[in-house]
Amino acid sequence: FWHAMKSMCFILSMMIFGVLLYSIVATVLIGRNSAFDDVRIYDDTVDDRFGTVYRSMYSLFELMTLEGWDQVARPLVEEQPAVVIFIMSFIMIFTFGMLNMVVALVVEKTLEQTRQMGACKERELQLQMATELMKIINVF
Repeated sequence: FWHAMKSMCFILSMMIFGVLLYSIVATVLIGRNSAFDDVRIYDDTVDDRFGTVYRSMYSLFELMTLEGWDQVARPLVEEQPAVVIFIMSFIMIFTFGMLNMVVALVVEKTLEQTRQMGACKERELQLQMATELMKIINVF
């Protein structure tokens, strides 16, 4: 259990650090860019979504979960097509990369636990068989 938690904390810290780096770049590239002044994402301005690092982190977290990513990305890409490189690299790295690592870790630890339980059950059966054999030997 602790080994799994240690691995999960490592992946989580990598994700937080990566999202922090991407949010700094998003704040500079998108939030502080005057070309996006007229762009609306839902009912928010670009400054409401990417104006500070914390707002950018929240917006990127929404992108990472793919929650309405097309409504966030489309207005930005229509205004400046080069932003698609930033958005797609973020989605590829974090949605398809990091989140799949979390799922892989859970599956790996579940399989490892199943193997350990199988080995424990095997030892119990061997011990039970040895006990029964000793009883049979004592009868004869």
